[in-house]
Amino acid sequence: FRRSHPDSHTYGDQSRDKLLEFFHPRLKERIVLPRWRRLFENFVSVKRAPIKIHEKANLFVYLTRQAIRGKNDYITDLQLAIKQFLDKFYKSRREDNR
Repeated sequence: FRRSHPDSHTYGDQSRDKLLEFFHPRLKERIVLPRWRRLFENFVSVKRAPIKIHEKANLFVYLTRQAIRGKNDYITDLQLAIKQFLDKFYKSRREDNR
């Protein structure tokens, strides 16, 4: 039996910022691209894997296809990062003008 409560990190519709703060408190103010990072790390893992070159090629093709299929998620990641950057930029500009 799973119990949940409103303060749980998995409860309801948590924003990306709140989830990031929960899992990586030190990264709270940084601009991160979690999907892009995961994709990059997957490619690095395949590159380092002690497997035959044709198996690596097959995995690279698979990862590329997965990225193409999930392109909307990667675009969303970029949009959120740009929004976060612009929010920080305009916030600092407003503070400078005071």
